[in-house]
Amino acid sequence: MKDIRKYLFLVVLGILMICCGCVLNKKEIASTRNIVSFDRLFKKEKEYVLRLPEIPENGVKPTKYVFCGINSKGEFVMMEPRGGFVFSQDGKLLTTLGTKGKKLGQFIYAAKPTIGPADKIYISDTGTNRISIFNAKGELIDYFNPIAGYIPLSPLVVDKKGNIYISGSMKEDEKYYTISKYDSAFEYISSFCTISEKEARKAGSVNTFIALSKNAYIYAIQNGSYNIKKYSLEGALIEEFGDAPKWYVSPPETLPQAFTDTTIMKTLTSAQSDSISNLWISSWTLTIDLEIALDKFIIVEYGNFITGKFFYQIYTTKGKSLIGTDKTSQYYLLTTDKEGFIYFLDWDYMNTDERGYKIIKCSLNL
Repeated sequence: MKDIRKYLFLVVLGILMICCGCVLNKKEIASTRNIVSFDRLFKKEKEYVLRLPEIPENGVKPTKYVFCGINSKGEFVMMEPRGGFVFSQDGKLLTTLGTKGKKLGQFIYAAKPTIGPADKIYISDTGTNRISIFNAKGELIDYFNPIAGYIPLSPLVVDKKGNIYISGSMKEDEKYYTISKYDSAFEYISSFCTISEKEARKAGSVNTFIALSKNAYIYAIQNGSYNIKKYSLEGALIEEFGDAPKWYVSPPETLPQAFTDTTIMKTLTSAQSDSISNLWISSWTLTIDLEIALDKFIIVEYGNFITGKFFYQIYTTKGKSLIGTDKTSQYYLLTTDKEGFIYFLDWDYMNTDERGYKIIKCSLNL
């Protein structure tokens, strides 16, 4: 009798293990189906080669870390940290934007350009703590400084009424406000989207990427996070959503000792400090950009500039996670246009001797 019970127990245990295995396999298969190659998710529609002269008028050199905006004529506004360019679709350089420096119309560390009403170009600059506004011809037409204590860090967005939402940082009451709102006359209205000091230390940054939908919502995601926050234009938090992508690695809980021990810091050369910093940064995933396509889909770019690897996660604007990509070392997200096309910088082209940029126009293949 004991042998029969033992036999039945083993049979039942075996069946349970098989069933559990089936469930796990189904989950693994489902997870695999949600991760596809870059070429599977983004269908390449067209290539653009934007060429620069040997020495541009503003002396700015092209780099892999360029930002981009597209105006109503389909012209490319390319922004480097210390100046930029405007190109036609056939790759002709139309004008330059600013130069290196702290004077009006100059930049120290410019962010991504935002194209506003009448094709005005809005550019925030951390180095000068200034928002500069150019016309499509590259002429500076206006500027303003955020309120005292607020530092612009990332791209800004402009709504239909001309209100400006700047992504940056302002510390108050042991927390940081990362979005600051101004009216069309540059008068301060309010600040919202907070992050605690503890969260900021854990993420290694308070940098927040924002995007504006046609339905008048602002979507925000902070560096070192996969959590997307949806706000009304008045700054009210509506919902939060987001799942950790397959390749996502959270920031370390603590900074390297070399950055917290002043005795060690004093003994380091600049090269040694950079080496430690790069090693630390390369160990976790950065949130690099957030874009909206067709007013339906949110594209989040993750990766690491040190390792040169990027991957993407797609959500609906209602918060549903749809699909992600494998890692790629070739394509770096730039921007989207009103027709829903997505534009990437070809990093392989930037490794050649050519002066300029190669941009890939894609559609979402969902």
